[in-house]
Amino acid sequence: MTGPASPGARALPRAGLPTDLVGTGAAALVAPLLAAFVAWPIARLAAALAPPDAAVLDALVRSVRVAGASTLVTLALALALAFAVTRAGIPGRRLVSAACLLPTFGPPFLAALALDLLLGPARGPGVLVAAQVLTFLPYAYLLLATALDGLDVSLDEAAESLGARRLTVLRRVTLVLLRPRLATTALVVFALALGDFANPFLLAGGHPVLTTLMYARAVGAHDAVAAATPAVLLLVPGVLAALVLARRDPGALPLVALLARRAPLRPAPALVRWPLAALAVLAALVQSAVPVLVVAGSLGAVPGGDWSPSFRHWAGLAAPGVASAVLTSVGLGGAAGLAGVLLAFAVAHAIRRARPPLARVLWWLALAPAALPGAVVGVAYLLALGAPAGPLAGTFWILVAGVVCWRLPVALRAAAEALGRVGPALEEAAVSLGAGLGRTYARVFVPLLAAPAWSLFFFFFVEGVVTVSVVVFLASPGATPGAVTLLERAARGELGGACALAAVLFALVLAAAASARALAGPGRLAVPKL
Repeated sequence: MTGPASPGARALPRAGLPTDLVGTGAAALVAPLLAAFVAWPIARLAAALAPPDAAVLDALVRSVRVAGASTLVTLALALALAFAVTRAGIPGRRLVSAACLLPTFGPPFLAALALDLLLGPARGPGVLVAAQVLTFLPYAYLLLATALDGLDVSLDEAAESLGARRLTVLRRVTLVLLRPRLATTALVVFALALGDFANPFLLAGGHPVLTTLMYARAVGAHDAVAAATPAVLLLVPGVLAALVLARRDPGALPLVALLARRAPLRPAPALVRWPLAALAVLAALVQSAVPVLVVAGSLGAVPGGDWSPSFRHWAGLAAPGVASAVLTSVGLGGAAGLAGVLLAFAVAHAIRRARPPLARVLWWLALAPAALPGAVVGVAYLLALGAPAGPLAGTFWILVAGVVCWRLPVALRAAAEALGRVGPALEEAAVSLGAGLGRTYARVFVPLLAAPAWSLFFFFFVEGVVTVSVVVFLASPGATPGAVTLLERAARGELGGACALAAVLFALVLAAAASARALAGPGRLAVPKL
């Protein structure tokens, strides 16, 4: 939920370089694509807005209550966890970081599936809040840990040298410097919780929130127009979070490669360090237990009841509908990876080379999806591109377009930063040595952009495999990804089959991570999150 730096701040190479032609061509290509797949769906969504009825208002109040509770608990836990890892000097902090991030590589409702296994048919706001806290804690932790890791520890030392106690330093120095990121994190988590679809779909217990109400109207009642009003209501926190990230806290985009990159200079006192260590270990164990419990559920005869070993749920993966769903997920991840990398670099290249008016228009068009929760993108695409007479209606390619355009703002920043490292001096040196367009790209751009490209391919591949909120609105009988099939099976109470399918998708993502790391090179895989 963030965007690249303002195009006005970029350093343009000297005019007349061969790559200028590619930048001009990229601008001519991406402008109509962004108009068709970003501007048009948003315009159709706005045009379908109507006054909210009683059901929408009731769902809005319930959504705000759940999202508010989830945000408060998540923020408190994430702050304690981030402080423990980056400042308290707890042992095994890298392992704690890795364990807390493990669920982010699976479908976004693994926590709901695990709670369903543990609690049975329990439903309600409390269980839903617990699932959302487990789901969004890794992202809040990333935002706060990267901010804490970047604070200058010498400021704390200076305050202590003037006689301030550790608690005073924490309250008057550290938390004051961290205040902008705390506000950003709270806003981001609130927007994520408000736009969450999968967890409420499984755990809301017949009490609809905005996202499940949108699904009931758009998919259940086949009335996408009626889903437009709750979709527009979801835009408010999304727009606010995107503007804050882009304007106030542009460094908030966390990269997995930055975790625990620096040891704290001075460990916290034992009375502080060991309670924080216990909390961090507990958080790591709980987050690690989520995928472990899901795998165990796939091996139980009746998950949640009879846990005796059985492979019948894995045998069910060979069923035609399930096998085709897994293949669709792999295809969607691969297609989204390739299209996403090409589009992100094309847009970044066009913004970098285009003149300010056009560059600013392209930048805002590419940034716009950052304000849209996935469910809103799904409804907007249904209205604009999913009409029965539309060329993409019911096809595999509308899924690819939805995933790529929704996650483009996050990828665009990474692509823009990668292109920014290819300085004008390198291009001018290649030209002065007689290199043409093809040779300049082959010898200058490709080697420098290979690792970021593989990182972005992995990012889009993961989104294609595990994303639910967008594709659940756009899936059709001929194009149903594995994550949607998994959600449907869990909703029907087929927990064993759902767990087996979740384990397969989780294994796909881990295999893709290993492959991308090998292709990008050791230590060079930096995956954008959020």
